[in-house]
Amino acid sequence: MSILSGRSFSVEFSTDGTNFTTVPQVETITIPNITYDSETVQLLDSNAQYGQKVILGSTIGDLTVTVAYDPSNTTHTQLDGLVGSEMASTAKVRVKKGETVFKTYSWIGLSQEIQEIAKRSVLRATYTFHVGAPITS
Repeated sequence: MSILSGRSFSVEFSTDGTNFTTVPQVETITIPNITYDSETVQLLDSNAQYGQKVILGSTIGDLTVTVAYDPSNTTHTQLDGLVGSEMASTAKVRVKKGETVFKTYSWIGLSQEIQEIAKRSVLRATYTFHVGAPITS
């Protein structure tokens, strides 16, 4: 799991795949892990000392974005409205470093968790983009 923080990283989302909106007030970004299920097979016609690995499938995790939550922020309100909705196949979320796109993913749904930090009298929200697949450009 890669956790990104700092001013040079940002997250943008799109429900139509073309018009992207930047998520404001991002504190941390967690990039999805991709894991592969594999099996080692011994081919009957091979004299190789080692078996050959075959990929049986792959799994991708979720992308999470933690923000300093502002209920009056229009982008936070827009994300709140998307929580629990099923996304169209064109929905994309991308992570940028500066102006360069670092990773792009399709996303199929969105979850949210809000936490109040009493000492600072602020709200923190974690948006979880449920990723369908990475997109290569």
